[in-house]
Amino acid sequence: MKQESRRVKMTKKMLCESLIYFLSQKDISHITIKEICDYADINRSTYYRYYQDPMDQLYKIQDDIIEELDLYVRKLEKNINHSSQASFVDYEASMKEYLECVQEKKKAIQILMKALPDNEFIIKFVEHIRNNLVILSLNSNGTTRFYDYVFASSGCIGLLVHWLTVEPEMGIEAVAQLMVTYTNIFIQEEPNTQIP
Repeated sequence: MKQESRRVKMTKKMLCESLIYFLSQKDISHITIKEICDYADINRSTYYRYYQDPMDQLYKIQDDIIEELDLYVRKLEKNINHSSQASFVDYEASMKEYLECVQEKKKAIQILMKALPDNEFIIKFVEHIRNNLVILSLNSNGTTRFYDYVFASSGCIGLLVHWLTVEPEMGIEAVAQLMVTYTNIFIQEEPNTQIP
């Protein structure tokens, strides 16, 4: 994939911030390309270089957020793969980096949860967490400990959605500690219990 220039990234960022601003006030069906461009101070021809319409732009924002979160999860995986005895402290630090990325994008994530039809973003976000926890469980022990995976993924998903929607003021430190508690089973060398 071709690397975007700093200028292109900045243009897209301004257009996305503009769309998010209007989405906090009204439904996407009432947002025009003209007002997105006027608010971002970018001309329409530039807008059409990257997006077809506000809905296309919204889906691309969703894809960009999920892709960026995946970068942090890959870093987390690397941390676990390079040390069979990854420390609780290192693991928690990696988890905090992931959550800092989520927090940085929190407003956009909250808007996506409301703006996309049929809970599409929540479904994709949940899929992202589940898929990555499967990878972590495979990498840590060579086999998926299915019940551990189900427990951890459900706990993490519930916690993240709660943090993003119900209790947004909960600090990263507290969320990270809970996430590490739920997923710590994936970095232990030996499982505490055997599944029959």
